Amino acid sequence: MSQWSKNARVNNISILIILLISFLTTLILFFDPYPYRSSDLMECILSLQNGKFHHIFIAVRPILPFLAIISPLPPELTLSIISLCSFIASYFICSYYVKSLFPSSRISFYGAYFTNFVFPLILTSSARMADAFSYFLSLCVLALFVKNFKRELAKNRLWVYLGLFSGLIVLVRENIWASIIAVCLCLLLARKVKTLLTYILSAIIIPVTWNLYTSFSYGLNYLTAFYTSVSLSIKYSGVAYNPWKVLGYFIDGLTPFLLAFTLLWILNEVDRDRFKLLHIISLPFISAAILWPGLYEPRIVIVALPAIAPLTGYGANILIERLSTQPIYGKLGRDRIEYAVLISYFLFNILMAYLNNGLRFSYIFSKIY
Repeated sequence: MSQWSKNARVNNISILIILLISFLTTLILFFDPYPYRSSDLMECILSLQNGKFHHIFIAVRPILPFLAIISPLPPELTLSIISLCSFIASYFICSYYVKSLFPSSRISFYGAYFTNFVFPLILTSSARMADAFSYFLSLCVLALFVKNFKRELAKNRLWVYLGLFSGLIVLVRENIWASIIAVCLCLLLARKVKTLLTYILSAIIIPVTWNLYTSFSYGLNYLTAFYTSVSLSIKYSGVAYNPWKVLGYFIDGLTPFLLAFTLLWILNEVDRDRFKLLHIISLPFISAAILWPGLYEPRIVIVALPAIAPLTGYGANILIERLSTQPIYGKLGRDRIEYAVLISYFLFNILMAYLNNGLRFSYIFSKIY
């Protein structure tokens, strides 16, 4: 075995160790985080258990409450397990999605790692909420879309299945509409009108049917959900929508790292078609995050993470490559620079998660400590 092969093997093992430590640390320190134990989702579940179906989540987010009720486990534990499994699975589906755009194992690893371990997602990784699950499902839509989009002879029935799947998972959390809009914009840009119509008609069947049912049965639908969000915005900020406050939390949630990586991608992308494609995919996700009323906290960035993942992967790779060729940093070698960036990033986000968790760690950590 050559020296280069040995170094590559050692580096891969080191990366795997860093990844495993990151997952275990997140689980131990932030399982079932304190700020999200009394979530609106738990309130909806308690309402359903008491036979009261008049809750806004019945119209827009019914899947998780029903899953929690039929589960043999307590609802709070069911939601935490779903979030945790989604958080872990998101790393792998994100890596697959990024690699379908950038055929590089390094870029796909960076894209998955840096988005998965940003502090808003760390905090909701096992929360009794829909954030981690909806993030995972949004990535699934994008990964399946890119796979079919690259196949010139993809059959119409594949787009029907993708549309039905997209429409179903919208009922987990309404931000998944951003995935559907992104797919439609990409198909429109590619002038695949027949495919676009097939997909969009398939995608709206389930949510439209469900909203018609809840409208007539309970007087609840997307419109009432929007009014509720606006009411919450007025309650917490005094206005229907506070763009500066939302933008501030969005930038805070991205952290300086993801902002820098994204900028590096913008300045260094060489593939014009991919540059346009990723801008089109990013538009609905970032718009949904910034325009979302009534959510004034850094976790709003989770809505945009599926679109940001490929950009951060490419940008991080550029940063590490450039540093490894500079006079001073180059003496450290590429591998050491890579480890330093990964560890610094993770420690920074652990600190931010701790600060945003009310200076607390989980009860698992308390028992171990």
